[in-house]
Amino acid sequence: MSCRAVNVWQLDLLVAGAAAVVAMGLGTAPLTSLVAISSVVVRGVTLASTGRLGFVGVAAPSLQLVAGLSIVGSSLTLPGVPMG
Repeated sequence: MSCRAVNVWQLDLLVAGAAAVVAMGLGTAPLTSLVAISSVVVRGVTLASTGRLGFVGVAAPSLQLVAGLSIVGSSLTLPGVPMG
């Protein structure tokens, strides 16, 4: 456990700890939603401006797949899970 979690537990501030978790969640959710919505809008505008059959129509999903696979690969190496 982290030092903050131990301090909250030892000082019997469980309600304050729960409130902190809720506050962090409420702060994280709008930012995550904003990033998701903006990425969908930008992708739609890009594909609409160039046409789905053009180079961007093939390159954009390919780049998204590569980015997703690299994120999965990175996250698997963090906890020490061997790859391959």
